[in-house]
Amino acid sequence: QPAAEAEPAALCRRVFLDLTGLPPTPQELELYLNDSGADRYERLVERLLASPRYGEHRGRYWLDAARYADTHGLHFDNYREMWPYRDWVIAAFNRNQPFDQFTIEQFAGDLLENPTVEQRIATGFHRCNMTTNEGGTIADENLANYARDRVETTSWVWLGLTANCAVCHDHKFDPITTRDFYSMSAFFRNTTQGSHDGNIKDTKPVLYLPAAMDAPRYDALPGELATARAAVGKRRGEAVKLADVWQAGVKPNDIDLAATGLVVNAPLVGGALPNGIAATEPLTWRPDGKFGSAPVLPADGLVEFGDTADFAIDQPFSAALWVRPSATLNDGVLLARSPAKGAGPGWELSLFQGGKLQLAVNSPVAKSSIRIISRRPEAKPGAWVHVAATYDGSGGVNGLQLYVNGAPLADANRTGTKLEAAPADPKAKPDVKAQPTKTAGMLRLGSRAASAGLLAGGALQDVRVYSRRLTAGDLKTLSQLPVVRAAAAVPPAKRNAQHKERLTTFYLENLDPPYVAAGAQVVKLEDEQRAIEARSTITHVQEEKMNSPAMANVLMRGQYDKLGDQVTPTVFAALSPLPAGAQQNRLGLAKWLVDPKNPLPARVTMNRFWQEVFGTGL
Repeated sequence: QPAAEAEPAALCRRVFLDLTGLPPTPQELELYLNDSGADRYERLVERLLASPRYGEHRGRYWLDAARYADTHGLHFDNYREMWPYRDWVIAAFNRNQPFDQFTIEQFAGDLLENPTVEQRIATGFHRCNMTTNEGGTIADENLANYARDRVETTSWVWLGLTANCAVCHDHKFDPITTRDFYSMSAFFRNTTQGSHDGNIKDTKPVLYLPAAMDAPRYDALPGELATARAAVGKRRGEAVKLADVWQAGVKPNDIDLAATGLVVNAPLVGGALPNGIAATEPLTWRPDGKFGSAPVLPADGLVEFGDTADFAIDQPFSAALWVRPSATLNDGVLLARSPAKGAGPGWELSLFQGGKLQLAVNSPVAKSSIRIISRRPEAKPGAWVHVAATYDGSGGVNGLQLYVNGAPLADANRTGTKLEAAPADPKAKPDVKAQPTKTAGMLRLGSRAASAGLLAGGALQDVRVYSRRLTAGDLKTLSQLPVVRAAAAVPPAKRNAQHKERLTTFYLENLDPPYVAAGAQVVKLEDEQRAIEARSTITHVQEEKMNSPAMANVLMRGQYDKLGDQVTPTVFAALSPLPAGAQQNRLGLAKWLVDPKNPLPARVTMNRFWQEVFGTGL
């Protein structure tokens, strides 16, 4: 038989705790006890259901099921910005959103027709999984683990099934086969999320949520960028004839990037070092450089440029060079303005872990450094490659960028916190600005110290440092100098279409003011867009690869590299099939979950709510 009705004070306390997670205040309890209306309990319940605390309390349980967290969960467990999804969950409960919509938006809000910002935020449910950026992890293995997590979570939360047994073998107790498991995983193997989280909070795909003051400008920028890019194309069509005239008289030595901000320019060609640059050991020269013979670094030597390229932490700069690692791919410093030993202020461009490219910038404050590292080797043994790095002077990791053969690396790891300036001298006068701390040592090529010789056997050429952040177009030009100069060396009558195209592109991007101005406008708008994004709230979302059919492979014994049959997105065969006409994507899966023919989600969800309120499930 049902228990007798509790005393009014106990009943009031219990319903407060059940619906808001909070006890009543003395004033709220007194208000209830002094209410003589026959429907006082019903009115109290309605008032609590209308409280914002109701959504917070219900959302707390749901966020546990969603494995919500504000950190990545593995490796350094770095911060990630997920709270807009948390707030979406709270708001959904407070507005009593129908459960089918609640489910569909979390699974596939991005796939709805003309999705709203809120619907895209909702897809954060399946971005709450743990991710990693540990260097020893394998990309394919991480992606397999992410998909596995999503199948398991879907099964636990909506179906009440422990499907994870089927990762390795057919389930022994539930009617779920290994093929079922990986067919379900195919729904989640078609997103744009990468294998590593980059140790940053804005691991793509993300949604930028600008502050109110930035929102109008951020919304206007895509249209302005489209117009600016169209202007670039229009000017190219207009200037082709001018480029043809220029090509007729161009010479190889005419081909170069504008010298604005150029503080180090070392071609390193022709068998001898220019004045002001010295080698600590004799150099040999190989004839197959990109611009002629190139110097090869000795086992215990380096090249010194002297007291130059010393930048404060708020000063942008760029460094670029051609490198041909030795056949054994010895890692080491490419170019460094930093202390010969130990930590200290400065910067360093280097290769490590078998050819990965890295730029590190250190401030005068201990442990205040930022760095960007390519995820995979970009330098190959015995092959020339153009590498470059830029820093925008912002002090943050997002101000770093790597380039390989003129192309920016979109997939790179960024680590560190915002650089700190050296504390002001307490003896200095208040109106005197603190000077940047001087970097010890000199600008060196090939190593920090003469005894290191880590890049021994490697050849380098066309070393440049600029006191400005070069644009992507600038770096593309630098990487193309050898082939453009070679094209210019061909007599005009003998140039083929490729020669002419290379020369035309160089002319437009460097010598045609209207084209350069149009391109600069694109860069300016892109920089403005990035600046707004850098100061905006972000949230992690799902995003589909629209031109790629969803598929997966059965993984034998759950091993990421033991591929079995290829499978398409399909739900567990023992349950009802996908609704007629349902898409084979996350939206189709969501509609299957809330289809009336699927008995489990309603039962499982109702049982979970019952347990939350009454302490035990039905």
